[in-house]
Amino acid sequence: MVKTKLYSLILTLCIFLFLQGFAAFVWAQKAWLEASVDSVQNGERFTLTLSVEVGTGQVLIPPSVGKPWGDVDLLREVVREKSRTNNGPEVTAIQFEAAVFGLDSVQVRLPYGLVADKDTLWQTTPPLGLKLKSVVPQNAQELKDLTPIAEFGTDWKTWLWVGLLFVGVTMLGWWLWRKYRKQPDDKPLPEPVPVLTLYEKALARLDALETWDLQDPEQVKAYYTELSEVLRMYLEKTLRIPALESTTGELLALLRAKEGRKMRLPLPSATVNELASVLSLSDLVKFADYIPQNTAHAETLQQAKNLLQNVEFLLRPAATDQQKPVDQPEAKA
Repeated sequence: MVKTKLYSLILTLCIFLFLQGFAAFVWAQKAWLEASVDSVQNGERFTLTLSVEVGTGQVLIPPSVGKPWGDVDLLREVVREKSRTNNGPEVTAIQFEAAVFGLDSVQVRLPYGLVADKDTLWQTTPPLGLKLKSVVPQNAQELKDLTPIAEFGTDWKTWLWVGLLFVGVTMLGWWLWRKYRKQPDDKPLPEPVPVLTLYEKALARLDALETWDLQDPEQVKAYYTELSEVLRMYLEKTLRIPALESTTGELLALLRAKEGRKMRLPLPSATVNELASVLSLSDLVKFADYIPQNTAHAETLQQAKNLLQNVEFLLRPAATDQQKPVDQPEAKA
C-alpha cells in the first residue's frame, strides 16, 4: 500500500515536471543583446543587435524605433537577418543604430513580443551593461583657486601723449578740410522740375497722341486704348471710383446712378453722355476691330480733352479761364 502511494506520487511529479518542461519549450524563448562597443559617451551612436529565437508558427514583434527604452534610444533599424544552425530554432537578429544617456553606467533592456495563433507573449531581454566614458580628458588638471586681481599703476605720461596725438590729428584734419573743400560754383542752380498735377499729367498724355501715325490699323487700336486708359485713370483717382476695373457699361451705370453712389462728386448728364460716346467708340476699335474715319481720331481726342477740362473745373471752381468747362456761358458782370 505504501509502495503504491509512493509510485503514484513519483508518477504525478514526473508528469508535472514534463508539463513544465513542455511549456517552457513552447513559450520560453531565448533572447539576448549585443553591442558593438563596451563603453560609449552620452549621445554617441553605436550598433545594438537584438537576437531572438522564434519558434515555428510564431511572429516576432520587435521594439519600436524612435522611442526611448530606459536609458537607450533606438534611432533606426539597420538590418534584419534570419539564421538557423544544427537544426536548431530559427534566430532573428535585428541591428539598431542606438544611443544611450546616463550618469556613469547603464543597463539596456529591450521588450519584444511573440505572436502564436491569437496569443501574444511579451518578454524582455536580459540586461546588457554599458559603461559611459567621461567627457573630461584623463590628463585634465584639477580645478584651481581664482588668481588674485592684478594691480596696474597709472601711467599718466602715456595718456598725455595719446591726448596730444588726438588733438594733433584733429587739427590736421580740420586744416585739410579747409584747404581742399569744394568751393561753391558761380553757375546758377538748375530750375526746379515742376510737379505736375493729375490733370496736367493726363492732358500731357493726350497731347502726346497728336504725334502718332495712324496709318497702321494696329496703331489705331493702341491710340484708342491709350485714350480710354487716360480717361479712366483720371476719373478713378479724382472721383475715387473703380473706373479702370469696370466695363464701360458698369462705369456709366455708376456715374448715372442717383442713389448709393460712392464717389467724390456727381457729374452732369451732358458730361456723362460725352464720356459714353468716347468710351463706346474706343471699345468698338479695341474689341470689334472697327476703324473710324481719319477725321474721327482728332475729334475724339478733342472730346477727351474737353471731358478732362470739365471735370477739373467741377473739382476746382477757382481754375483759370483755360480750365473753364467747354460751352459754358460766361458769367455776366
